[in-house]
Amino acid sequence: MSVQIVYGSNQINYDLEGVSVNEAKEILKEVLNLPSVIDAYVNCKRVGEDYVLAADDRLEFLKEGGSKGLQNSLDPEEFKRIWGEEGIARLIEAGHLNEDNGPLPISEFISLNRWLTDPANHPSNFVDMQVDVEQGAFVFNNTLYEIDIELAAVLKCLHEANGEFRTQRQIKSRFEHVKFFGRLDKKITAILLPHASGVGRIIESSSAGYRLKPH
Repeated sequence: MSVQIVYGSNQINYDLEGVSVNEAKEILKEVLNLPSVIDAYVNCKRVGEDYVLAADDRLEFLKEGGSKGLQNSLDPEEFKRIWGEEGIARLIEAGHLNEDNGPLPISEFISLNRWLTDPANHPSNFVDMQVDVEQGAFVFNNTLYEIDIELAAVLKCLHEANGEFRTQRQIKSRFEHVKFFGRLDKKITAILLPHASGVGRIIESSSAGYRLKPH
């Protein structure tokens, strides 16, 4: 499976699934004329060189800073003015910003701005669902369904992710108070995917984990 590669005005798709960022840099340095020192962002988040790429990842290379005399970062007041309250709230909800976030490097601001302005990430594309983990219940298509607490936690975590993939480890870490028994992927396959609510039709799985896709 291919990974989307972005560097400046260059955008290509390349079969790099299972390859580390460091290995990807070596493979692409001649093709894209990459400098020896450059930052890597995967799906708008800065990653280390040991990060292993998954299918459908977006790998973006950005040079830190810029030409002499150019602004290297934006203070919170500046990016809050640019994005507004709604944009800031969306970035915080998606886990890209913190409430007390400090200055942003220009490269990170550019990456986050692309995420924010991408139509695929607009709230209108997110799934309308309410989940109560403690009660083991969820509302989907205006209908209430009961489900075991483990799978309620799965749905809650995926819903909070707003279309981003979550691994089984991330799901369990998000709900440490929930006791998970057996393999979570088997329960998802056996119970959630064929569930009478139809919620299984919007659950997408890949090597990156699971996510809810708009329906």
